[in-house]
Amino acid sequence: VHNVSSFPELEKILDPKGPIPVVQEAIRTGKVKHMGITSHQIDVAKEAVKSGQFETIMYPFNFIAHEPGEELAALAAKHDAGFIAMKPFAGGMIDNANLAIKYLLQFSNVVPIVGVERPAEIEQVVAIVQGAQELTAEEQAEMTRIREQAGNHFCRRCDYCQPCTTGIPISTVMSYPTMVRRMPPKNVVSGWIADAVEKAAECVECGICEERCPYHLPIREMLAENVATYRRLKAEWEKANPARA
Repeated sequence: VHNVSSFPELEKILDPKGPIPVVQEAIRTGKVKHMGITSHQIDVAKEAVKSGQFETIMYPFNFIAHEPGEELAALAAKHDAGFIAMKPFAGGMIDNANLAIKYLLQFSNVVPIVGVERPAEIEQVVAIVQGAQELTAEEQAEMTRIREQAGNHFCRRCDYCQPCTTGIPISTVMSYPTMVRRMPPKNVVSGWIADAVEKAAECVECGICEERCPYHLPIREMLAENVATYRRLKAEWEKANPARA
């Protein structure tokens, strides 16, 4: 059950007349083996685990956005649920595969789901898993350095900042730099991504989102930076592709 990130969505999923009985029947008849759930919102993810209905929880977990993941991993272990760690490289923020994977291997009930582009990349991950798994003092120090470097300019997508008074999808816009690194140029200057960033240009700078943010991010500043980046990239793309602009 994918991307259940609000309590109304979770309630709909857990409704006795909802999808769970259908999946349970499919499990009983052998059509489905297991039932899991994914979420991007920590409080929703915790309630899903506590419900006892799901055998796995998939949630963003890496050594930069580590606080919610560590809490959820402990809760999942308590409720005998497997934890699938999405975004083990923090959406491209972490370049060091060795550190990213070894960190998650410290949790016995956590398995990272790794996006790869070439066979050599998954071979690298396998080699890390098969190697020494204990983090050295030097590796722990490097993780701390990377975490501090990411610091106040890294959104954990917890969405505690929501709802925005003007309807800005804040965490989406905050993740714009990561999208730029991962996606083709056209994708980050058009479609739903462009719509989200354009909406951020309507920010009235009320500051309510920053008051709510548990990580004290300078959200208004980051939104403005990402809007400026978007407009620059859009102008560059339109100049390079005049017939498609």
